[in-house]
Amino acid sequence: MTGSADIERLAARMPLAAGYRFELLRRAEVGDLIGFIAAWFPDISVGSANCYLSDEFYAERVFFADEPERSVLVVLLKHGDELAGMFSCERDRETLSLHARLAVAAPRHRGANLAQAGRSPRRSGGAWAWVSPTAWQR
Repeated sequence: MTGSADIERLAARMPLAAGYRFELLRRAEVGDLIGFIAAWFPDISVGSANCYLSDEFYAERVFFADEPERSVLVVLLKHGDELAGMFSCERDRETLSLHARLAVAAPRHRGANLAQAGRSPRRSGGAWAWVSPTAWQR
């Protein structure tokens, strides 16, 4: 099992614009995140990613620190104490694949070059322990 500390340590090394940082989603933040996604990306309610508006999705599919490992990872982008965006990916153990699922930025943070950070794990050769194929084998 991969620990949340490993994920947070690796996320801290990903390049972001000054003042921004990654944080692993915490269970207590799910309600706020759902509200922000609905406000930032209203069209999501009719698409395949509408699961991100459901508490059940987070309870059943999303990885949280110190809980059973799950296939979906949600990382928040923060600017100070403010939620600036989120990035989500899913791993498939059978095919040793990582799939980007959703990335959303708050309107006032668009243009801050946040998309570059979403590509960083891929550029580092999948260095995040959570997405590393060796961490998937049991």
